[in-house]
Amino acid sequence: MLESILKRSNWKDFMLILISAISIIMIWRGVWNLLDAFLVPNDFVGSQIVSIVAGLWILMILSRYK
Repeated sequence: MLESILKRSNWKDFMLILISAISIIMIWRGVWNLLDAFLVPNDFVGSQIVSIVAGLWILMILSRYK
């Protein structure tokens, strides 16, 4: 199956996938840096703890409304 996919794809498809992947990584890197800068700017560990708790809280809320 992989061989047939590789035969049908070309370098344009590969470049599109590569650029898309890099773009997604850049977006999340920016979000991560903004959270570090503004969430709890003077406490790195506190910022991480607040991020984890907020993320878990949001996931719990979303799981109730599926």
